[in-house]
Amino acid sequence: MHLFTSLTLLSFLLFYRFHTINMENKAFKTRVKPFIGGIQLLNLVGFEKSVTTNEEGETEKKLLLNTDKLFFSFSSWILDL
Repeated sequence: MHLFTSLTLLSFLLFYRFHTINMENKAFKTRVKPFIGGIQLLNLVGFEKSVTTNEEGETEKKLLLNTDKLFFSFSSWILDL
């Protein structure tokens, strides 16, 4: 189980597609947002909230991966095994 989790976390670093989560996305609203601690868990592994304005003047809420924070969380988790 630990190996699977480790490989899953490392896949986030390999695929840039997983470095950004759109908080306005339907999947995010139904699979993460309604659960207690869902956003906090993403914060713990390195995601940080970002609010930007696009070219049309609309605000976009996203979670962006801070890879330094992810490395720290991952290394702390490995050392606790």
